[in-house]
Amino acid sequence: MAESAVRLFHLAPEAAPLAMGRFQLSANPKIAYERVPNLRYEGASLHFYDFRGSGNSLGYRSPDYGIRKPPGIHRIVVLGDSIAEGMHVDDDDAIFPRRVEKELRSAGYNVQVLNFAVSGYNTQQEVETLREKALRFEPDVVLLAYCINDREDVSPEILIPLLDHLKSRESLCPPSRALNSWLIASALYRFVTFRILQTRSQQDAWLRYDHYSTGDTVERSLTELAQLADEHRFRVMVAVFPIFDARDPRFLHYEFHSEHQRVSAISKQLGFFVLDLLAVFRDCAAEPGRSEELYADPLHPSGVGHQCAARAICRYIVDRRVLAPPSGN
Repeated sequence: MAESAVRLFHLAPEAAPLAMGRFQLSANPKIAYERVPNLRYEGASLHFYDFRGSGNSLGYRSPDYGIRKPPGIHRIVVLGDSIAEGMHVDDDDAIFPRRVEKELRSAGYNVQVLNFAVSGYNTQQEVETLREKALRFEPDVVLLAYCINDREDVSPEILIPLLDHLKSRESLCPPSRALNSWLIASALYRFVTFRILQTRSQQDAWLRYDHYSTGDTVERSLTELAQLADEHRFRVMVAVFPIFDARDPRFLHYEFHSEHQRVSAISKQLGFFVLDLLAVFRDCAAEPGRSEELYADPLHPSGVGHQCAARAICRYIVDRRVLAPPSGN
């Protein structure tokens, strides 16, 4: 009777993921926003889409591997932002996570590479995504693709439009983990949860940008990553990507050495494998006959840049035995 009454008088707010393009607000404020599952896009503009083609069942630019890891398979989970996601690279197979998988398989490794990167993520969002979404896939190695802007706050270019859209929808309640439950289908449940138990100040908190403010989370988040690695028995590799300057295409006068050294020192202290890709990109830029640019813009490698990164990452994984070598090696 109560359910019928709430429905009859339209007392319950709607509850659904609030999405724009490939992005939707997350119920976890440490993640802030996440990918829309199973979305395919082939349009001209990439604003709020980032790449063409299909996201997987969780929304990521990655193969849809099952949760249960097959016997004899090693898994690498990639964390990162738009670099690892492959912004400005149209071919899914050309981004470095896919190339790493292909090259390791060619070297005899039975490996699956799962890419959980999302544009704009900082280190807190990446590690929290691992905790909430990726750990259940039983990674043997977590590869974190680090960019020097990972110390910044949650991306306002993505979050603020989502929050503004929520503000304009008075009948739509803020994100909730209950959205994953059958209970959310009940108007009575939504009425009690979002109109009675949740105060107005709690609801308003979702609409404030400072609710998601993180600041520099690198040291804290990497420490949490180390704790997760101990608890779940996986190894961590950090690959540090350089920033590109068109005035210095061969990285001869690079300005951000100190940040590379800083995150490398923190990572090594925590027992992580660390690959600084600055020297790799410098060598790739100096290759004889190089005609294609390594970067599509100052932050994002081109397909050629992804190829250089993948080659170096695979060589590092093999040489340092980040993964157990194939039988007979």
